[in-house]
Amino acid sequence: MIPRKTATSRAKPPAKGTRKKSTSRQPDLLEASAPAELPESDAEMPSESLGNEVGQSLGSATGHPESTAPPSQHSTTPPASGEPGFVPPGKLAPSDAAASGGVRMDTASQTWLLATNHLNLLHMLAAGMAMGPAGFAGKYYRDPSGELSGLVPLFRDGVPEAAIQQAVSEQTHLRPCIAEIDLTGLSGQVHVVSRNGEVSSGALPLHIDSEVSALLVGAPLPMTLVKRLVFRLPTDRKEFEASAHSFANIDLTDLSIETSEQFFCPEHPVVWPLHGQLEDVTRDRIDQPSARGEAVGGCLAMLYHLANRSDRCCSAYRVASGAGTSDDYVALQQDAVLAELASWVESGQPRPGSPVQARLFWGVAEAFVTASLSGSAESPLDVVLGFLDGQLAALQDARYRPRLEQLISDMRSTFGLGGGTISQLFERHKGTLSRPLLLFCLREHCVDLLEFQHPSLNDEELIAAAVLFGVRDGWIALPVELRTSKALSQFVEQKMFEAECNQRSVRLSLDKTPIRPVPLRELLNDRGSVWSESRNASLARIASRIGWQDCVVSRIRLPQGQYRLNISDDGIEVVVRGDVRPPDVEIDRGGLLKKISQWPPVLRDVENEVRSALGSRD
Repeated sequence: MIPRKTATSRAKPPAKGTRKKSTSRQPDLLEASAPAELPESDAEMPSESLGNEVGQSLGSATGHPESTAPPSQHSTTPPASGEPGFVPPGKLAPSDAAASGGVRMDTASQTWLLATNHLNLLHMLAAGMAMGPAGFAGKYYRDPSGELSGLVPLFRDGVPEAAIQQAVSEQTHLRPCIAEIDLTGLSGQVHVVSRNGEVSSGALPLHIDSEVSALLVGAPLPMTLVKRLVFRLPTDRKEFEASAHSFANIDLTDLSIETSEQFFCPEHPVVWPLHGQLEDVTRDRIDQPSARGEAVGGCLAMLYHLANRSDRCCSAYRVASGAGTSDDYVALQQDAVLAELASWVESGQPRPGSPVQARLFWGVAEAFVTASLSGSAESPLDVVLGFLDGQLAALQDARYRPRLEQLISDMRSTFGLGGGTISQLFERHKGTLSRPLLLFCLREHCVDLLEFQHPSLNDEELIAAAVLFGVRDGWIALPVELRTSKALSQFVEQKMFEAECNQRSVRLSLDKTPIRPVPLRELLNDRGSVWSESRNASLARIASRIGWQDCVVSRIRLPQGQYRLNISDDGIEVVVRGDVRPPDVEIDRGGLLKKISQWPPVLRDVENEVRSALGSRD
């Protein structure tokens, strides 16, 4: 998570046995017929890597030293009745079979609880997903998911004390916490755990009996499923909230946070941890970072905030979010790189046979994802230059080779004394491949890019740069100002979940799709709508109140006759005999669109007023 102050602490080593390494090979994108095997996504900051922002800062924010030793193994004596066994798919666990005549209940109507510690929870809130150990960038503290390789345990009604102790076993400063999860609308394959530790397979939605104590659900899960957070003690909650305020990418505003003993005291004894069957349960699962989802999330957030800049930017956001019109697709097809935006969001790669510059650009995005999946310690810039160097060595087309050599040289020179001015660099390099890569070297943060303006930079190049910055940083590294509103967070986290399910072939899905957040420009520029007199008046009052007088147009109709003008230092007075109709006040849409296209954006309460006047809520 992004610290408000620079953190320098070293990342905590990951827990043993929590990740199985991927063996995928990075393809040569200059081979037009070779689609990428890994989806493209995550990203990092040039000078402050994702590990620094998310992993390293957590320990320093709490003021406690990091543990450099591997996590200890939790030892619990197996139940006296003998070791429970794994029940193959399609068969009921013994407890279920015995109770098959009892009351059956829908899983969605039950209380499901995720148990962890406050530092793991902070990381999950920043990432937007509940993850296995591999998703914590080396800052994972052992909790009940530690030995489950990509499965998240959700306990029913109450969390056993053994699971609570797992969550705080590594460090004395860890605070236990529970997140209540809403499973309404979630469907797909899960493992069902009975009270005596027997495990069976099932598919949500399902009906369960009173013997079921937990579900093992494939990671990741979107944090939009969290209904509330519960802490055992007021001091635990206070420690969590103080830690959250230390990071620029965590917002607790819309979260329900409570203090209660309720979920920490299960009514019935439950066998935990599971013994003798972990290999059966996790045999086909690979725990890995949520690189693909993070990259998609960062891309969508950047395009949403860029959408107010122009109609072309708005088209790019709609296409990336799956709501593109035929006109939007036509607009993006005019550029070789942006023509592959929809393909990348859906599949993680450009379409077969795409032009060289498109394969190079989306190959850079792929390189970020690959680096995150492999746990690479390289800086984002080294990842990009390493990828481009490899492609240059394989490039045979004489038309592109000199230009790519010059681009790589100028990218490296931006960190020296001979790189030239931005205008000189832009003059040498044009297009949606070269200029975004140069901006990648010239600007460090996503907000820096949104603030950047240059007369030579066109909309297509800015869109490509926004995609590249968003993929590099990922959703996890974006500050709160780029993660708001709540509607944006909900929508992005759902899209991240879908991308990760596709990447991992996880058979989970959510029936409830959050409403796509609509940029203000899209609402204002809806050519199919006719603003009523009351709507014009409401917008005019808002514009006048915040000082946007150049967006207000007033028309005064005077009757025929003679008028007298009195000119003074205060202005001009028009003297008319007879009654005068009140002025007609309306909003200049063009002027208003220009105002909202600037960064920083309009204040949130002002935007809410405008949306309310337009009859829309974000």
